[in-house]
Amino acid sequence: MSASKPNLWIDGVLQSQLDLDDRAIQYGDGFFTTVAVFEQQVLNWSAHQQRIHNGFSKLKITAIDLTLIEKWLAEALQYYFSQNHASNAVAKILISRGRGGIGYQLPEAQKPRCLIYIKPAPQALLQKNGAINAMLCETQASIQPFAGIKHLNRLENVMARSELLNAAHCAEGLMLNADQKAVCGTQSNLFFIASAKDREQKIICTPRLCQSGVLGTTRQSLIALLKEHGWQINESDFALASITQAIELFFCNAVRGIQSVDKLCLDEVDIEFETTETTNLQKLWNDWQYSHALPISRFNQEKQ
Repeated sequence: MSASKPNLWIDGVLQSQLDLDDRAIQYGDGFFTTVAVFEQQVLNWSAHQQRIHNGFSKLKITAIDLTLIEKWLAEALQYYFSQNHASNAVAKILISRGRGGIGYQLPEAQKPRCLIYIKPAPQALLQKNGAINAMLCETQASIQPFAGIKHLNRLENVMARSELLNAAHCAEGLMLNADQKAVCGTQSNLFFIASAKDREQKIICTPRLCQSGVLGTTRQSLIALLKEHGWQINESDFALASITQAIELFFCNAVRGIQSVDKLCLDEVDIEFETTETTNLQKLWNDWQYSHALPISRFNQEKQ
């Protein structure tokens, strides 16, 4: 069986390369969102819609009609599935400000571009997630004015992720910021249950992301779902001690869903966590997102 062929589409046209004068390459001038597609159904699309809208607004990029982006995404996925005899994939939608401008100066007339890159779905999307080990990263999450946005400047995540190469037993890393507050995983958002009392009273904690980190699509929808099921969300700034004293800990993102942590590896000690409630939340999340998935065959017909 031949290997799956990734596809790059630019403004709805299949391409083999991206121009080097594109501002996405020159300056990281743009943003992206990564979409999981399971059995030819787009997962959690409403949250990705919101991220795309916010990206255009916050970065002052002339907006591309979302209906057009949806059309291009559906066509790219249909082509990919037919070419690769597949039904699962991961699609990265990348918005670039386009070409032009002198140096950092914005072009007088923006002509933004929509890049859609499709690749095979990882096993994490296709099978039930087991508990993982995590480590504490030395690389910090930067404090910056564009916190929350999935912009194209992701060097801190790249360097934090590289630390896992020397910790083969760990699947994720916890990142702190310069104030030594817990922010996120290298490629995920962070949640924890602080105590048995909080678990009984249905209180769950997650870092505030007004100075660092990315407002994940799974994080956004999961918070809303938890509230619907009676959970109170404690969104605040948490020191490392709050994490190490917690009884349950998990990471989440669009592709891997909820990943429970059974061990956090520090320099001198390993902190172990329970996973009982997190396992229940995994099922709750999976049931919700599969029941709300949007088939690409009627992608432009369904209203979110």
